[in-house]
Amino acid sequence: MRIYYEDINIYDYPSELYEYFKNKLEYSIIYSKEGIYKIIENETYKLNIIDKEIENFELENFQFLIDKSIINLNKIERIPKDFFKIDYIEYKFKMHPESKLSLIITKNKNKNNNFPCEIYFEIKNSLNMGIELELLSLLRILKNIK
Repeated sequence: MRIYYEDINIYDYPSELYEYFKNKLEYSIIYSKEGIYKIIENETYKLNIIDKEIENFELENFQFLIDKSIINLNKIERIPKDFFKIDYIEYKFKMHPESKLSLIITKNKNKNNNFPCEIYFEIKNSLNMGIELELLSLLRILKNIK
């Protein structure tokens, strides 16, 4: 499940965010008439996206959008002939190693700027009080709110 906060405009990470860095992943997305594909570490997957309704969510006067869409990766051997490819770098941040909540910042590897193309929070299950507190903590760091 992805959680989006619309009012995040960062061009450089706040220094406090670096202490929560977990890992970096490089991958490619391929768009074709036959579908959308993802290449991760020389493995190719076709994305099977099951769209769900977007929900509004408010937490301490912050407005969020929750996307419960499901993205399944099905391993394949070949990609279509005609396609368009974009290379990405994904940075993952967590408040602590066992955290169920991640902050994901994705950048287009092909562009010569440092601007993120997507920023969202990701959780594997539903929200609870602990996850909500982590969400607010990471959001405050991003927005430089003390």
